Amino acid sequence: GKLIIELHDSGITDLAGAQAKLSVKDESTDQPVDLSTATFTPANVGTAASISFTADLTHKYGVGYDGDGDGFYGIDNSDTTDDFDDFFMHYMPPVELKADGSTLEIILNDAHAATGFGDVDSSFILKDKDGNPVTLTEGSNAAFTAAQAGTPGTPAKVIVSGLNLAETYTVVYDTDDNGIGGSDDLTFTYTAPVSDATPPTVLISVDDNALTGSETATVTFTFSEEVTGFTKADITLDSGTISDPVQSGGDAKIYTATFTPVAEATGTASIAVTVGSYEDLAGNQGAAGTVVSVTYDTVTTSLLTQKLLM
Repeated sequence: GKLIIELHDSGITDLAGAQAKLSVKDESTDQPVDLSTATFTPANVGTAASISFTADLTHKYGVGYDGDGDGFYGIDNSDTTDDFDDFFMHYMPPVELKADGSTLEIILNDAHAATGFGDVDSSFILKDKDGNPVTLTEGSNAAFTAAQAGTPGTPAKVIVSGLNLAETYTVVYDTDDNGIGGSDDLTFTYTAPVSDATPPTVLISVDDNALTGSETATVTFTFSEEVTGFTKADITLDSGTISDPVQSGGDAKIYTATFTPVAEATGTASIAVTVGSYEDLAGNQGAAGTVVSVTYDTVTTSLLTQKLLM
């Protein structure tokens, strides 16, 4: 489809001028829109100038506008003098699908004037994963909520119960009120969230596994995914001490700690992570880390001399 942005700015007379003042982003994919291939239509009597570009009209788009051309804060933050002239607006798709507990919300962003289910029930069809229509009956498996005038973020919606939200559903929506089946129809898809049942793992490494004298070793714990609840208490040592682990360089999957061997001794220390002591964001308990060994010889020369003299 085509998305059209009207430009009520007499100073914009060509595509280059529009590009200088506009920033468009596909918020469904988090990608900027390249306006270099957009079509510019100049102003005419009774109509504003506009640009149009090919867009997926089932997506949400954000449009930023820099009124005086002194730099747009949403692009490179070069507008350091003022930003009162900058503003932001959205293109909202006519339908959004969202699971809310055990129900599916069919959000109807264009149904501003609808006051009942009968005003919207012919504008869309809900289909199951096999493409079969789902019959909606108000008061049984469907409830209608009207938009609240003057209250942003409260569009009309149809709340559907009795569905298996572990499956995929689609809504075919009639954008031009000419009946389902026209070329203007848009299809919106609800995809069940993927269940994460995979436990996280951890790889333990050291920067030096043969310590002498007063040396210490940096121990790195690299997790397969972001975890919670990882502390010093989760680390198992058979000798020596280790500091509290801290995130490394802002990476939520990597922690480091400092291992200090036993003073005035020789031996080998084993470093491990206790199974089930940490978990990922989905609540899966973590696996044990592979044991890493560090040899150490911290006996000082003076102590050796004393032993020889004895």
